[in-house]
Order: sequence, then C-alpha cells, then structure tokens
Amino acid sequence: MEVYKYFPVANDRMGIIWTLSSIKDACVIEFGPAGTTHYAIEGIGSLNGEDEANVYSTHMDQSDVTFGKYDRLEKAILEIDENVSPKYIFVMASSISSIIGADINSVCDMLKDSTKAKLIPITTGGLKDDYNVGVEYMLKLLASQVVKENIKDINKYNILVFNIFDV
Repeated sequence: MEVYKYFPVANDRMGIIWTLSSIKDACVIEFGPAGTTHYAIEGIGSLNGEDEANVYSTHMDQSDVTFGKYDRLEKAILEIDENVSPKYIFVMASSISSIIGADINSVCDMLKDSTKAKLIPITTGGLKDDYNVGVEYMLKLLASQVVKENIKDINKYNILVFNIFDV
C-alpha cells in the first residue's frame, strides 16, 4: 500500500456541486448512491463552501443499475418541485449512474412540462477531469441557462474568467 501526503485532487463532479451549492432558489438532484452525494456535501462543508442550494440524492439499487430504471429520479424531481418549489432543478448523474449510461437529458425533457421549476440536465459523471473543469463547465452552463438576457452597452465591458489561471 502506498502512502500519500495529500488528499487527491477533487474531480469535475465536485467542482460542479461546489459551484451549484452557492445558488439560492436551486436544487440539485444526483441520480446515484446516497453515499457519494453525502461525501460531496461533506467535502463542500470542509472547504467552507456556501450552502445555498439544496442537494438531494435519489439513491440507487440493483434494479436501477441492471434495468436502467429512472422511477426514483422522476419521482424525486416531481416531489422536490412540488414540496420545495425551487426556481431551478439541476439534475445530474453520479459517477455510478454515468458509467451505466444514465440518460439524464431524456428524463428532464420528458418531465419539463410537468414541473414549475426549470430542469437543467448535467451530463458529466466526474471521472475524467479535476474540479477546475467542473467549475468552468458549470459557469458556462449557468451563463447559457440561468442568466437573464442582457442589453449590450458598448461603453462597458466585463471580464469573465473561471479561475486565476485563465487571465
């Protein structure tokens, strides 16, 4: 067994959850085992991350994995929409459900007319990049899906970067 001095670098999934946790009036539903979501929330807490969004897990069992069932996810989306009434519901696959090819896009597309909240699918599973890529991915997604239309003012400009290394 090898000995490591430092914790491993967080993956892109953690960067996504970390970014979303700072958004008020939003919920995140992770389709996967409760333990992975719990670990993510504990990690954000230990990093002094903001705790504005509600993060939920659907949990999974063998039939979800074996048969590709989405009943738990669909039920969770409808229940959270009705009981919490968030403005946005971000739906994401956990590392486990992304490996088996969970189709988060189709679930959101199927339920979009049944919810008051805007459903925003997140399709990455967090297995190939570090947290910076997740933060960048999420900020781009937020800019395209959440930010209001802006009137262009040629006398002003914004500098938008994802981290200090993008300048």
